[in-house]
Amino acid sequence: MKRMPRVCSLVFGSILLMAMPDLVEAADYYVATDGDNQNEGSLASPWRSIQHAVDTVITPDTIYVRGGIYTELVTFNPSGSAAAGYITLRNYPDEKPVIDGTGLNVSDYTGLLYLKDIAYVKIIGFELRNLTTSNSGATPGAIWIFGASHHIEIKDNLVHSIQNTSDDGNAHGIALYGDNATASINNVLIDGNEIKNCILGWSESLVLNGNVENFVVSNNIIHDNNNIGIDFIGHEGICSIASLDRARDGVCIGNTVYNIDTSTNPVYKGDRSGDGIYVDGGTNITVERNIVHKCNIGIEIASEHKGKDSSYITVKNNFVYDNDIMGISLGGYDTNRGSTVHCKVINNTCYKNDTAMEGNGELCLQYDTQNNEILNNIFYANNQNLFISNQYRANTGNQVDYNIYYSSGGANGSEWQWKGTTYNSLSAWQSMTGNDSNGMYSDPKLLNPDTGNLHISGNSPGVDQGTMIADLKEDIDGDSRPLGSGIDMGADEYQGSAFNPPYIKANGQDELITISSNVPVSIILGLDPDNLSGRNADWWVVESAPDGNYYYFDLSTGSMVQGLLPTHQGPLFSLGATQLLNSSITVGTHTFYFAVDMIMNGSLDMDSIYYDSVNVIVQ
Repeated sequence: MKRMPRVCSLVFGSILLMAMPDLVEAADYYVATDGDNQNEGSLASPWRSIQHAVDTVITPDTIYVRGGIYTELVTFNPSGSAAAGYITLRNYPDEKPVIDGTGLNVSDYTGLLYLKDIAYVKIIGFELRNLTTSNSGATPGAIWIFGASHHIEIKDNLVHSIQNTSDDGNAHGIALYGDNATASINNVLIDGNEIKNCILGWSESLVLNGNVENFVVSNNIIHDNNNIGIDFIGHEGICSIASLDRARDGVCIGNTVYNIDTSTNPVYKGDRSGDGIYVDGGTNITVERNIVHKCNIGIEIASEHKGKDSSYITVKNNFVYDNDIMGISLGGYDTNRGSTVHCKVINNTCYKNDTAMEGNGELCLQYDTQNNEILNNIFYANNQNLFISNQYRANTGNQVDYNIYYSSGGANGSEWQWKGTTYNSLSAWQSMTGNDSNGMYSDPKLLNPDTGNLHISGNSPGVDQGTMIADLKEDIDGDSRPLGSGIDMGADEYQGSAFNPPYIKANGQDELITISSNVPVSIILGLDPDNLSGRNADWWVVESAPDGNYYYFDLSTGSMVQGLLPTHQGPLFSLGATQLLNSSITVGTHTFYFAVDMIMNGSLDMDSIYYDSVNVIVQ
């Protein structure tokens, strides 16, 4: 430490600090381009270099970096702790500090920010740029994390112009390499960053490789790079223990990835194979609520290493559209690769992928796919009319069902492939393969797909028609699902639009009324379901009576009957003002309800109910 703790004397400070860690208070320090490292680091007297600040602070201090350009490479030395908290390196509010690598030497693994065996650190709000090399033996990165690092948060940073311009090089935007065989990189949050305009060689925009676990990669925007957007890698020998050498037990959620293209990348020599999101040898990872478009490949689950696999990956609630070569891919790209096993592709919406019309379609099953589930998806093909491609016979135990298929080219010439055989109608696909017994060919009624709005409208044939999946609780927008009697097919759970709640009135009033016992009560109700018209629901007309019981309106008798049952079950329709009762009722307080419950099961489901009520006091 280069400065003494503020809770202790000059002589005994470090001893007292260890004995009484609860006395350490967080301090704020400042760095500015007009500062001096001989200063005290206050807002009025800031330091000059970020490295000096990082070398000086202790947990749980925060370093605020003022706006301006800092041309330096920063290596973290101190760590925070579970007991004391995080060390935070961040931008000064409403200012954008820039760490710029222009002219800096790049050798081996060089990072603008470099962390190895570091814990409890937050990095927030920087622009990281211009770290470049033409040396094929050097790998620049905006942020490098190695070793046994843990509890790291990388948030709200802009990364761009990280480049290796050689014809056999590597570069990364943000990279986590778990190379420690005894302890993983773990408990990492990478959230809200933007990575763009990078020249990456053989490498990736954002990568988690080797012994990395318990992570969240969320809400990042990654675009206009010449190799893979987000990659979770295993089996490359980064960690010396094979069973630990794979990214695992994490979540990739809410990211947007677009314009990922290797065709101009010199190491690929014109080949287009850049994934938006790639799981290459990972396990137990959920890829959900992402938007991937205009990449070479949308989402790919595979292993590039023979005898290895990607396993237990769940790809759900994603929008995947306008990608060059294919939408979603499972399996190795040739017979020298590994397998994809026990993975789930559920409730995704794929729209007009394989824009190059190379014969891969919306979903591509490549080499060695085993025991995977492909359920509840929308596959909307372009004029190629190809939904599923599968040229390899190494395809065992895969389940394909409850999917919607539709093509802008029309039903004629529609194509599904299975183990090298082509089927040109849904009925042939179903009968000859056993797939999609509950599938359908129908226009899914996407709202505005050519602009990327792949949400469904209320009259989509996929509403409520998916198979129930226990752990599927949200859609691409984070809205609860199911909303109706079943899960909607595709990534979006229809929430309704311009739906007018039911109304109920007593004697023409929708507020509390007080009447004499000899005055009849007229109950009138109505409903305008608008875009929810035709959706199945339980209809409830219920009275809470003074005797403490509930009564429901029985259509067969035209009267209130004791009990709590739906008055009607069936599709919603427009119901104009309708009188159900016109009679005297008992003395006391009555509450009348008119409700529609979007899960048609005969029970009250309070999370999916629309209702109105009116109170009547009879004296």
